[in-house]
Amino acid sequence: AVLSRWPVLSVENRPLPSSPDRDARTALTVQMRAGDGGPLLQFTSTHLDQGRDSEDRVAQARSLEELPFIEGRATILAGDLNTRPDTDIMKMFEAHWVIAASADAPPAVPDGRPRLRSDYVLFRPLEGWRVTESRVIDETVASDHRPVLVVLEWAGQR
Repeated sequence: AVLSRWPVLSVENRPLPSSPDRDARTALTVQMRAGDGGPLLQFTSTHLDQGRDSEDRVAQARSLEELPFIEGRATILAGDLNTRPDTDIMKMFEAHWVIAASADAPPAVPDGRPRLRSDYVLFRPLEGWRVTESRVIDETVASDHRPVLVVLEWAGQR
């Protein structure tokens, strides 16, 4: 889901590739104008496959890399990518995206669960954004993951 305080200009929910025996996955992309006179913003939310075999996740990540991207447009990709920072999938994303949290950010899972990071906020282009805050909120009631709070400031072209 995507919640916005700004009016949404367009919505597209793209199916992501997956094996027939796995849950269907999608990428929800909304476009909006960030405030009066602010930039056009493209925001995509997703949840990639969590299976032990990474084949579907790799195909889903490749599909996300094919999302339309307008050069210079403020673009954010966020969600549970079900992959660790040191994987080929994240290396693929890092070729075109900036990860908003530092590499040593804590995983967004409550105590007692595997302590692996899988939730990310990525953005592009690099030149337009400034990360003003990035942290995991210690709230374990609403989900099996803790919320990841990232505050981005857009300083690029409008």
